[in-house]
Amino acid sequence: GIDTVSSGTDAANKTYVDTKLPLAGGTLTGILNANAGIRLGDNDKIELGDSQDLVINHQSIGSITNKVGDLYVSSTGANTDIIFYAGIGATPTEFYRMNGGTGKNSFNKPVDVTGNLGVDGTITHKVYTVAALPSASPAGQRAFVSDGYNNNFGSGVCGSGSNFVPVYSNGSGWFNG
Repeated sequence: GIDTVSSGTDAANKTYVDTKLPLAGGTLTGILNANAGIRLGDNDKIELGDSQDLVINHQSIGSITNKVGDLYVSSTGANTDIIFYAGIGATPTEFYRMNGGTGKNSFNKPVDVTGNLGVDGTITHKVYTVAALPSASPAGQRAFVSDGYNNNFGSGVCGSGSNFVPVYSNGSGWFNG
């Protein structure tokens, strides 16, 4: 090894390293261990595969592009989730969670569906008391109340009862139905 550092040993080390790994590209065989991480600048990318089949790219947006086959994202630990975040700043918002523990997936923001929505199974609505129903706007919302006073279709929702009633909003109020 080298016990002392001098301009001569530094130059010799630089020459040795330059012959082993060119600074302008080259092929590294074996496993690269980067204990402190790998940092790439803006507009840089990581390309994987003989034909760059998988690309992780950071430009003005970040993207993962898979050019062939399916893209698998997995979390294989016991009861682990896959969570998608988005937002600006230090506290991004959780938008979607695939829950490996309960098996229930959740969207934490409204989801707009254009076209048909197919459901193979039942739909579970949140159950409210009449007093806890959210704003009736926008129109077309559906929910259930656990304390409906009557269940006459189209009548305004009244609480303090014991009926489990489906309800809908017309944009300004909640109605049985």
